[in-house]
Amino acid sequence: MYRYNILEKRMKLAEGGGISAHASAQKFREAQYWALNIWSDVLS
Repeated sequence: MYRYNILEKRMKLAEGGGISAHASAQKFREAQYWALNIWSDVLS
């Protein structure tokens, strides 16, 4: 998860922050959902 966040930040910096607030909020929700799915798999 940590590595994924770093990758996302790098991509945003490379694009010059051209991503809209809505798009980045959606990306964040997707990342959260993805992380929760992995943790539920690990813990179950």
